[in-house]
Amino acid sequence: MWGLFVQMAHESAVTVDGDRATAHTTMNEFARSVAGTGHRNFGRYDDLLVRTPDGWRFAERRYRFYYVDQPEVNGTIVALQPA
Repeated sequence: MWGLFVQMAHESAVTVDGDRATAHTTMNEFARSVAGTGHRNFGRYDDLLVRTPDGWRFAERRYRFYYVDQPEVNGTIVALQPA
């Protein structure tokens, strides 16, 4: 569906209370579909995590939009080159 999808995470805040934790992460997403339509949003993940014998796991995850747009995207997708 997507020819390009970039997801940028910003400042996460995590609060631990025993074997449970809450986390909030602000996101910025930019995408272009294979058909050429654009997608951009700003939002936030609100997570509930639990500690298991295998480590921390998501118990619940919600994504809330602050802003959604369908911009015109006329740029060229360029493959990343090895460093």
